[in-house]
Amino acid sequence: MHKIITLSIFLFLTATIASGQALQGSDKLYYDQNGKLFTGISRDYFPDSVIHAEFEIKNGELEGISRIYFDDGQLEEIRS
Repeated sequence: MHKIITLSIFLFLTATIASGQALQGSDKLYYDQNGKLFTGISRDYFPDSVIHAEFEIKNGELEGISRIYFDDGQLEEIRS
């Protein structure tokens, strides 16, 4: 249950406070600022500018390793 809640929060934050590298659309794909499918590493930050998450995206889809961080910036979880 904790992982489901964590994932839900992660997806919500990803959609709302993306770092400007990639934004998640309503279709669950990630886009760059020009509206094209994003490829690269996107990072999200807590409001105090501490890293919250970083994840690899290829052609708009999560692919590879995702890292989730505690609010103090320490690594909490690695997903693949």
